Amino acid sequence: MGKTMGWRHIKVALLYLFCISIYVYIFFQIKPQALIKLKIMNGNDQSTMILEQQRKMKRKMTLCANLFKLNRSNTKTNILRFETSSDHYVHNEYRDPVLTLFTTWTATKDNYARRNTTVENWAMLKPFVVPLLFTNDEDLRERVEIKGWKTLPVLKTGIGIPVLKDMYITTMSKFQSKFYAYANGDILFTDNLLLTLFGVMENIDLQNNNVLITGQRTNVLNISKQESTNFTTLREMLTTRGELFTPWAMDYFISTRNFPWKDMPDVVIGRRGFDNFLVMESQKREFMVIDATNTILAVHHTTGAGNFEHLSKGDVTYNTDLISEYYNNKTVDYRPGLSTCSKYYSDILANGQFVIRARKTFSQC
Repeated sequence: MGKTMGWRHIKVALLYLFCISIYVYIFFQIKPQALIKLKIMNGNDQSTMILEQQRKMKRKMTLCANLFKLNRSNTKTNILRFETSSDHYVHNEYRDPVLTLFTTWTATKDNYARRNTTVENWAMLKPFVVPLLFTNDEDLRERVEIKGWKTLPVLKTGIGIPVLKDMYITTMSKFQSKFYAYANGDILFTDNLLLTLFGVMENIDLQNNNVLITGQRTNVLNISKQESTNFTTLREMLTTRGELFTPWAMDYFISTRNFPWKDMPDVVIGRRGFDNFLVMESQKREFMVIDATNTILAVHHTTGAGNFEHLSKGDVTYNTDLISEYYNNKTVDYRPGLSTCSKYYSDILANGQFVIRARKTFSQC
């Protein structure tokens, strides 16, 4: 019996040394803060930023993660396990939040089920994502904070609706992260949101520039709470229940801290025009606008209200009137503000590599 126990201890010690050797190898082979390394390659008509060594790293880190059952509930560092369709891996290089993701909504009975899926879904992305709700409703504040969300009060409105740029400016003053994003309160994400941001943030040129990341959404009818918290199920909805929506409509906007939100007009959420304006104005200023439709799954929780709910509300021209005043032009052409008019787009190659490509834009852009 004593010999058996002694042999077990030896095996555990050998296993521990094996894993330590793997981490030592990783540390010296790949520079700190460069688990994901981008290589710039020039093609005939496009430059492609290639994500190297990702799959090799995932296999090595998976080995020790599975052996020691690492998860984010039993460690003091931010070690997060993503579940993808092909494998499991642990990414522990990023100790600070990658993204502060905020939204706002009013508490209504009709929207309770839809908002509940958002609360559960965004909480799944912690600790790398800080979910944040702007609200002045005390009961709503308490309910989302129980789920691990942060809250801030709505300070500035137009026609009784929160002003978009004010939420960005306030969020940046209260939270520290690499990126900041507004998303509509009925948009669900998967772990590929983080994979896209990891790829972008490893390129110094992108970090130092004004970057705006957006994309099309996929409409899915009546998503359950259980479905909203399963990334694999959400991905499968793409082919079974999902319908890619028009490039005219964008429901999330990820920016770097140096994006000049203070210079933007006081457009409000939930009214048409502001999404196309942001793409159009960013490209006029020669910012890097990335269409992430291919790499960020943004699932729109569609209900009986349909996909054009905002058109049935009052003051539908509120934003477009502000934008016309901003450009001193009553007939603004919004076609350059389509997501498909972004000069860059992200993609995943057949071998699993993340890329950002330059796009041949259409004549209408």
